[in-house]
Amino acid sequence: MTKGKKKITIDDNRVITDKDVEEFQAILSEYQQGKQLIDAKATANQEWWRMRHWGQMQSNEVDEERATSAWLFNSIINKHADIMDNYPKPNILPRSPQLEQEAKRLSEIIPIIDDRNDYEKIYDSKAYDLLIDGGCVTTVIWDNSLNDGMGDIVTKIVDVHNIFWEPGIEDIQDSAYVFVSKLVDNDVLEEQYPQMKGKSGGIKITAEYINKDENPDPTKKSEVWDMYYKKTIRTVVEESEMGERVERVNTLLHFVKFCNGVLLYASENDESLRERGWYDHGKYPFVVTPLFKIKESPWGFGYVDVMKSPQAQIDRLDQLILKNAVMIGRKRWAVKEGADINAEDFADWSKTLIKVSTSAPLDECMKEISVDSVPAFVVQHKTNMIDQLKETSGNRDVSQGSTQSGVTAATAIAALQEAGSKLSRDINRVLYRSRRDEDFLKVELIRQFYTEPRDFRIDNNDGSYTFIEYDSSNIFREDAVFDIKINAEKQSPFSRAAQNETMKELYGMGLFAPANAEPALTCLDGMEFEGIDKIKEEVKNKSLMMQQFQMMQAAIMRVDAAFPQLGIAAMAGFAQSQSAAAVMPQRTSSEEGTAEERVARTESDSARTAKARVAASKQADIR
Repeated sequence: MTKGKKKITIDDNRVITDKDVEEFQAILSEYQQGKQLIDAKATANQEWWRMRHWGQMQSNEVDEERATSAWLFNSIINKHADIMDNYPKPNILPRSPQLEQEAKRLSEIIPIIDDRNDYEKIYDSKAYDLLIDGGCVTTVIWDNSLNDGMGDIVTKIVDVHNIFWEPGIEDIQDSAYVFVSKLVDNDVLEEQYPQMKGKSGGIKITAEYINKDENPDPTKKSEVWDMYYKKTIRTVVEESEMGERVERVNTLLHFVKFCNGVLLYASENDESLRERGWYDHGKYPFVVTPLFKIKESPWGFGYVDVMKSPQAQIDRLDQLILKNAVMIGRKRWAVKEGADINAEDFADWSKTLIKVSTSAPLDECMKEISVDSVPAFVVQHKTNMIDQLKETSGNRDVSQGSTQSGVTAATAIAALQEAGSKLSRDINRVLYRSRRDEDFLKVELIRQFYTEPRDFRIDNNDGSYTFIEYDSSNIFREDAVFDIKINAEKQSPFSRAAQNETMKELYGMGLFAPANAEPALTCLDGMEFEGIDKIKEEVKNKSLMMQQFQMMQAAIMRVDAAFPQLGIAAMAGFAQSQSAAAVMPQRTSSEEGTAEERVARTESDSARTAKARVAASKQADIR
């Protein structure tokens, strides 16, 4: 709070009761009706993903052969593999120089919190939900039960069937309420909340997946609802010196838990949270991430929605071809009425001899019923539908490491794979934005709850590690604001292969030689790849070391030339006969000897020069 100011909160002192829960349930029913299509689509898409989609295909035919191919499945798992190859890592950036050290610490401890929370498993589920259902939902909350009661941050995946928001909004933060359901054992619920004794159980009202592999007994569980809502309060700030009163509007996040119409908890009824709210950041602790965005909804559609039509056509054509193959392989015969042929023995392939008592020729008594093969255009159409599914999903052969154009070089294949991964990079950007929103909530929870020092082990690049203590004392103030940038923790193998080839080519050209530091830096300034800043730093350091070495060598050679009896160059490992020529200018004959000898040589040289001039003038006169 700013010094010299006094805060007066104006509130209605509202208390949440069971009567309010009835109103909440009415709002929940409205939200459920508005989200029926999303729930139904998510249920159907899971059936397509598990290759149980014949029940979702509109067909009145009843056939024994229901071909199910895995083209859709193959495309999804390839997209998922690309996502996991580019697992994200947060980089917390300060907005002021005073926060630089805190930003570095947050960048180090947030991945540790994620490791403790097994975030890679959560990210794996996020990727599948995004591709299959068309979106994913995660929640970032505080769990007081962790770390021996100190509490810690928890990130969880939320099933789209179990969360409800206001219909017609595009950002979940704009929803008036957010409801989340979960099933709790009746015994656990009654033990934790004594007011639920005799009132647990009931019917689950949220949508469920069909054809589930596991079916728990619903009578032993109760559906508990967590409800979040935002409340606006007026805060009057009174200036003690000026005497002015300024009204501010604050948004608080509040939390309600109820089950079967019974209120279990309400943060507004808690005196310590009534004026503060559930979380200080005032945002819903959910991140809803759509893959392909649609208007007036925070949700979207995914690759299953795009690929289900060609997959259905492929399976229908497969069914037709399979049925034709069975008809051709399982021969049928037309037997003349009255022919004494034992049909059972004739159909039993284990019997070598078949008794026939007829005077007519056998070929007149029975005839094979021939079946034509499926026309070639039907098989071709199936191939075309497979190609269409690959094209619409961006899952061409080159993305899986194979080519059809005779390209065999590893570098060329890697280049094609990198060029063909535009869709995968776009999906990664979607998930990186989601990760950034999650990390914002994590930073805010650290700010609010990390009031006591906590120990963290920081792993260094050289394999060693250090221990640090961290608390939120330096970021608790309001002006401690950070930016968050998400990078790939580990690059795709194809990106690494292409980058390695680039490095080899540059090295082969001699670009990284210390003498070529200037052109190397100029070249690197025009390039962009992971780790380029580190390479620039290495080039600058090697160039500086080379300059220092040359200066030291020149100084040693000068001292050695002045005092050759000391042998400094030899001790330093420099050969005077070779290095001195490169470092020091060589002495001419006129510079050797004593001063008197040099003067005499100079006079004799002058005399010779004068004689040469006289001879040259005489020759000129003769000519």
